[in-house]
Amino acid sequence: MPTIVRCSMFHARALARLAMQMLATTALVAALPGCRESRSRPVESAENSDLQSSTSELVHDFGIVAPGQQLSATVPIQNPTQRELRVSGLRRSCSCANASLSSRTIAPQSAISLNVRYLAPMMASDERRHIEVMFSDRAVSPLRVTVKAQVRPPLTVATDEINMGDVLAGTSKEMVFPVYNYSRLDWDGLDVKADSSSWLRAAAMEPMTESVLQSNTLQLRQTFNVRVICDSHSLPPGIHVARVVLVTEGNEKLEQAVAVVARVVQPIRASPDLLFLGKLESHQECKRVIRLVLASGIASRITPEDVTVAFSDPLWSAEVSATSVPTVLTVTVFGRPSSVGNYRNEVTISVSREREGVHEPLLLTVPLLGMVTE
Repeated sequence: MPTIVRCSMFHARALARLAMQMLATTALVAALPGCRESRSRPVESAENSDLQSSTSELVHDFGIVAPGQQLSATVPIQNPTQRELRVSGLRRSCSCANASLSSRTIAPQSAISLNVRYLAPMMASDERRHIEVMFSDRAVSPLRVTVKAQVRPPLTVATDEINMGDVLAGTSKEMVFPVYNYSRLDWDGLDVKADSSSWLRAAAMEPMTESVLQSNTLQLRQTFNVRVICDSHSLPPGIHVARVVLVTEGNEKLEQAVAVVARVVQPIRASPDLLFLGKLESHQECKRVIRLVLASGIASRITPEDVTVAFSDPLWSAEVSATSVPTVLTVTVFGRPSSVGNYRNEVTISVSREREGVHEPLLLTVPLLGMVTE
């Protein structure tokens, strides 16, 4: 009998230890972050969902405004729920857009006012700024208020630099760009003057008058197309910059300068334009490749038969061949430099091209440099 009693007490102690371990395990599991979050996460109510879907973003568009213009607007902040909401703060994307609230508490089924003050920049741009309304209740997402504006000076050009791109040497290229009238008056015309550069000509075409609804608001009234012509006959290859001055005619005198950029290129160029032979032994055979890159529009008029190659060193020769790229030819040069010391040779590539019915050669010179040892 005493043995049975001792066994029962032993089992009781074991059961007690097991119970303590189970309690500790339960407490540990409850303390895990994921478990605690799943327990404490509130069930999203339909009221919160309605609030977030109805107030996810508000947009106020000031329309066309003048540079530096100060504007204000009142945007209502609605509370469609059955409980009170409190605003914890405002967050803005730019110092040019400020805001204040008529109240920080929004009663159920009511609204407060967000007073927005906006300062337009001094240059033409399409503005889009944001103000976020933050709520104390974390279940309510922040409300984004977007402020939009089209900032347009009275005399507006789409860009302050007209890039004409590549212009073939000895040719002319034309480009047209628009000039907009956003003033409150119609202009009698637009006077266009190019600077003293002889390679640029410019003129304004007849204006297109827009339909203006109200004369006292800032709207697009007229559009002038300005034609600029680059004449590259007297220009060397390279980048050239000129200026066009736009002056309005009529009761309103406005003036603006626009830069015009053009890059004059040869119809064909050599790549590379300088060949380094490195260190060679006297009469050592040398082979190099020069690529002739053709400008657009003339690839069909130049073939390998139109290319001749000459050297200042008679121990060199060349082969001209077409490639799989229609605008590229290859010139493979072979030679055996003989003069010991610093070596210099020149490859003269002559390309016969037709312009205005006359065949005229285009000459390209590629230096060959190296060091020849005995």
